[in-house]
Amino acid sequence: TAVIDQAWVPTDAFDEHVEAMASAYADVGLRCGLAPMIQDRDIFESMAFGNAEAPPPLGDPDDPAQLVEAMERYLTGYATQPRFTPMVGPSAPQRCSDELLAGLTGLANTHAAPLHTHVLETRSQVVATRERYGRSVVDHLDGIGALTDRTSLAHGVWMDADEFAIVRRAGATVVHNPISNLRCGSGLLPLAGLLGDGVSVALGADGAASNDNQNMFEAMKFAALIHTTSGPFHAWPTPEAVWRMCLTGGANALCAPIGRIAPGHRADIVLLDTERHACLDRDALVRSLVFAEHGESVHTVLVDGRMVVEDHASLTDPPDHRARARALQHRIHESLPQRQVMLDRYGPLLEAIHDRDHAGLVPHG
Repeated sequence: TAVIDQAWVPTDAFDEHVEAMASAYADVGLRCGLAPMIQDRDIFESMAFGNAEAPPPLGDPDDPAQLVEAMERYLTGYATQPRFTPMVGPSAPQRCSDELLAGLTGLANTHAAPLHTHVLETRSQVVATRERYGRSVVDHLDGIGALTDRTSLAHGVWMDADEFAIVRRAGATVVHNPISNLRCGSGLLPLAGLLGDGVSVALGADGAASNDNQNMFEAMKFAALIHTTSGPFHAWPTPEAVWRMCLTGGANALCAPIGRIAPGHRADIVLLDTERHACLDRDALVRSLVFAEHGESVHTVLVDGRMVVEDHASLTDPPDHRARARALQHRIHESLPQRQVMLDRYGPLLEAIHDRDHAGLVPHG
């Protein structure tokens, strides 16, 4: 019923693209926290190349002041939209200049807006951020006021115990993306320890660039299973804990009164067909939903009391949505040769960085 979407937005058409995405979510009826992905540092500026020479920038940098102004227009213009939460979305700290990161943090705090960013998804980012800030990136975010109970941090795979303690004290939420982390070989979040220490953890599917679908039932099953490869079995995340990550953790990340059927909460409700999902033991319902459901049993969906799915069918899709999706798919495929040129040019250098970091030069923990 609800998503956080950190979507890329072209800076030369920021307002138009934000309007298009907000309009699409309104048409579909999905609750959305939209965090336009903002950065002003070139991708190669955000990486640590060691003794290798960094490639030249891919383009001219954006003006951080203009990006902050665009974000402020967005926050003020969409503050009262139903089912829609405008969020501040620095792509990742190392991809933002100090001026931009401070400006976006100030906006989030001034407007009491949620802030969503990517933090320490990979080993190489540990090196890059420590070289950049001279200290932990989490410590840096905390120092500039970016960590609050309105902050959600995607991934966090390579945070250490001290960094997780900072996140817990700030009341921020770590968003666990198990399938994406496996897909990219990023590593595993130490989930059992976080849950045991009381860190707020939400569950994500991540985007199509690093996952092949956005099925949250699948994300729940992976989150419950991939952490069984280490530690004592009684410390493994339980299906009930994963279920709470999906609901309570998701509500924390979105800063919205959802995830519960209770007075004061929004009427975001999913009804499943018990003829399709036949759980024989009511006491084992959560375990059954986490391990055995894939979404095919979803019968009805209400968002803010509005029915958007009935009898397994969407009520809000435009009639030509499949044809439009196929046309978009064809355009993406047509651009593959140009993107292959980029991969051939920079792939060997990026592979060398990957091999260096995975050779144990950057410890975890």
